[in-house]
Amino acid sequence: MAIEKVGYRKLYDSMGCSLKEHEELEVQFKMENINVMTYMGPKPKFGIILMESDKYFVPGETSKLLKANYRKDASKSLYPRKFFTEISCWKEVEVSQEISNAFHSKKPKSHEPLINLAHANAELFNAIVDLVAATIGLRFHWQFIIKLINENYIAILDTNDFAYDMAGQAMKILEGVHLKLKGMNNLNNELKALGKLQNEACQSAANTLRWLTRAWIEDDMTTKFVTLFIPLEMVLAGYLGAKDNQLFQQAELIRKMINDHGKEQKEVLISCLNNLMEQQRPSLVSRFEKMAGKAKMLCWEKDILAFKKFNKMRNALLHRGDNKITTRITVTEDTVQDLEDLVERYLSFAIYGDGHVYPSRFRPMPAKKPT
Repeated sequence: MAIEKVGYRKLYDSMGCSLKEHEELEVQFKMENINVMTYMGPKPKFGIILMESDKYFVPGETSKLLKANYRKDASKSLYPRKFFTEISCWKEVEVSQEISNAFHSKKPKSHEPLINLAHANAELFNAIVDLVAATIGLRFHWQFIIKLINENYIAILDTNDFAYDMAGQAMKILEGVHLKLKGMNNLNNELKALGKLQNEACQSAANTLRWLTRAWIEDDMTTKFVTLFIPLEMVLAGYLGAKDNQLFQQAELIRKMINDHGKEQKEVLISCLNNLMEQQRPSLVSRFEKMAGKAKMLCWEKDILAFKKFNKMRNALLHRGDNKITTRITVTEDTVQDLEDLVERYLSFAIYGDGHVYPSRFRPMPAKKPT
């Protein structure tokens, strides 16, 4: 058996930043068995990869596919700025002598087993690098990590030689959208109907839909998932929903216990309990059930079940208050597409009075009345 080093790094463009008295700064430390290094300066240890590609693949047009150019010395690359923040971490792993020998002999694809081991530690590696980056941004300045340039899993031969893989921006394949005469007429009518809105209604609808437009262009699936919830929560505020009967039944039991055993503190405790119960609001799920029941869209009962699942995932992402519970949430593109479809239909109902949305191959269920 042999020992090799595998890890992960992120390279940031630190726009407007520099070191006043020195050219470079390097900080190394360990987190248990993980080596961590932060570099600031013109020559990041793992170099720079300049990638060119179009963000979208447009049907019927020629799109630029991924082209990558690696430079060990980032200061001599074509990148327009020359001050970077690089955060990397790595650990020692045990591999077979055969894998080690092939890697050090630089045989084709010999690095792949080691890169796979780096990916196997992705959750921990990502957490460490993101923690360091956020600490720099919060405690010093966010411009040090303003723009992510490279993200790589690495297998390290020595201080000057390593193998890497690239995690670049995925090209989005767009649909070919053709607006027919009927659609053109519908668009004309929809836009003119907006002219009937009062200023207050206009501002309210715009504030809600602005979050949807942000979600549409978001690349990170987790961020997009959370962002999609915001406009839906905004329209659900108008639904009272149902109060939690179990909670109120438990409150009655507590009230009885206070009456029986509260003694001289009885009035104070009852008043405190009443104040707490008055602050209780119907749950988000209850509000959505009310909205879905009113909209009565196709498969609205399934929409309620889907919303419960999405809400549980969102709560797990945002409200992990119990350190004894470990929750792992994976937000996939399919999950986001399902949520996006649900949000779009119910926002359309809340603002325009129906659930009509555009037809799309990315939509999990067909639009009810496509135009």
